[in-house]
Amino acid sequence: MDNYSVSLQAINRNFERFARSAERVARSADNRSDSYVQSSIQSQTALRNERVIDQASPLLQEVDLAAERVEQLNVRRSTEAQVKVLRTQDEMLGLVIDLKA
Repeated sequence: MDNYSVSLQAINRNFERFARSAERVARSADNRSDSYVQSSIQSQTALRNERVIDQASPLLQEVDLAAERVEQLNVRRSTEAQVKVLRTQDEMLGLVIDLKA
Protein backbone atom coordinates (compact mmCIF):
# COMPACT_ATOMS: atom_id res chain seq x y z
CA MET A 1 0.00 0.00 0.00
CA ASP A 2 1.48 3.33 -0.98
CA ASN A 3 1.79 6.33 1.31
CA TYR A 4 -0.97 8.24 -0.45
CA SER A 5 -3.48 5.51 0.34
CA VAL A 6 -2.50 5.44 4.00
CA SER A 7 -2.95 9.20 4.34
CA LEU A 8 -6.26 9.18 2.47
CA GLN A 9 -7.59 6.35 4.63
CA ALA A 10 -6.62 8.29 7.76
CA ILE A 11 -8.47 11.35 6.44
CA ASN A 12 -11.55 9.24 5.70
CA ARG A 13 -11.48 7.80 9.23
CA ASN A 14 -11.23 11.34 10.60
CA PHE A 15 -14.30 12.40 8.62
CA GLU A 16 -16.20 9.42 10.05
CA ARG A 17 -15.09 10.28 13.60
CA PHE A 18 -16.18 13.88 13.12
CA ALA A 19 -19.55 12.83 11.71
CA ARG A 20 -20.21 10.54 14.69
CA SER A 21 -19.28 13.30 17.13
CA ALA A 22 -21.47 15.84 15.32
CA GLU A 23 -24.36 13.36 15.37
CA ARG A 24 -24.03 12.90 19.14
CA VAL A 25 -24.01 16.68 19.64
CA ALA A 26 -27.05 17.12 17.40
CA ARG A 27 -28.96 14.41 19.26
CA SER A 28 -28.06 16.07 22.52
CA ALA A 29 -29.40 19.40 21.28
CA ASP A 30 -32.62 17.70 20.13
CA ASN A 31 -32.99 16.01 23.51
CA ARG A 32 -32.53 19.27 25.37
CA SER A 33 -35.03 21.15 23.22
CA ASP A 34 -37.56 18.33 23.49
CA SER A 35 -37.45 17.91 27.27
CA TYR A 36 -41.24 17.86 27.37
CA VAL A 37 -41.16 14.67 25.28
CA GLN A 38 -38.88 13.05 27.86
CA SER A 39 -41.18 13.90 30.74
CA SER A 40 -44.16 12.61 28.76
CA ILE A 41 -42.45 9.28 28.13
CA GLN A 42 -41.55 8.94 31.80
CA SER A 43 -45.08 9.72 33.00
CA GLN A 44 -46.67 7.30 30.51
CA THR A 45 -44.30 4.55 31.65
CA ALA A 46 -45.09 5.23 35.31
CA LEU A 47 -48.85 5.12 34.66
CA ARG A 48 -48.84 1.71 33.01
CA ASN A 49 -47.89 -0.38 36.07
CA GLU A 50 -46.26 -2.96 33.83
CA ARG A 51 -42.76 -3.65 32.75
CA VAL A 52 -42.08 -1.52 29.71
CA ILE A 53 -38.84 -1.47 27.83
CA ASP A 54 -38.08 2.18 27.35
CA GLN A 55 -37.18 2.43 23.67
CA ALA A 56 -36.17 6.06 24.04
CA SER A 57 -33.48 5.48 26.68
CA PRO A 58 -30.50 5.46 24.24
CA LEU A 59 -31.67 8.80 22.88
CA LEU A 60 -31.99 10.31 26.34
CA GLN A 61 -28.38 9.78 27.35
CA GLU A 62 -26.45 12.86 28.33
CA VAL A 63 -23.67 13.96 26.02
CA ASP A 64 -20.55 15.62 27.37
CA LEU A 65 -20.30 18.58 25.01
CA ALA A 66 -16.81 19.48 26.18
CA ALA A 67 -15.55 15.98 25.41
CA GLU A 68 -17.21 16.08 22.00
CA ARG A 69 -15.55 19.44 21.23
CA VAL A 70 -12.17 18.02 22.24
CA GLU A 71 -12.81 15.04 19.94
CA GLN A 72 -13.68 17.37 17.07
CA LEU A 73 -10.52 19.43 17.64
CA ASN A 74 -8.42 16.25 17.72
CA VAL A 75 -9.96 15.16 14.43
CA ARG A 76 -9.23 18.58 12.93
CA ARG A 77 -5.56 18.50 13.98
CA SER A 78 -5.16 14.93 12.78
CA THR A 79 -6.67 15.81 9.40
CA GLU A 80 -4.40 18.85 9.09
CA ALA A 81 -1.38 16.65 9.81
CA GLN A 82 -2.44 14.12 7.16
CA VAL A 83 -2.91 16.91 4.61
CA LYS A 84 0.63 18.13 5.36
CA VAL A 85 1.91 14.59 4.83
CA LEU A 86 0.13 14.42 1.47
CA ARG A 87 1.54 17.80 0.40
CA THR A 88 5.05 16.75 1.38
CA GLN A 89 4.71 13.48 -0.52
CA ASP A 90 3.48 15.38 -3.55
CA GLU A 91 6.40 17.83 -3.40
CA MET A 92 8.90 14.98 -3.04
CA LEU A 93 7.39 13.14 -5.99
CA GLY A 94 7.54 16.35 -8.03
CA LEU A 95 11.21 16.77 -7.18
CA VAL A 96 11.98 13.19 -8.16
CA ILE A 97 10.18 13.65 -11.48
CA ASP A 98 12.08 16.92 -12.09
CA LEU A 99 15.40 15.19 -11.35
CA LYS A 100 14.62 12.36 -13.77
CA ALA A 101 13.59 14.73 -16.53
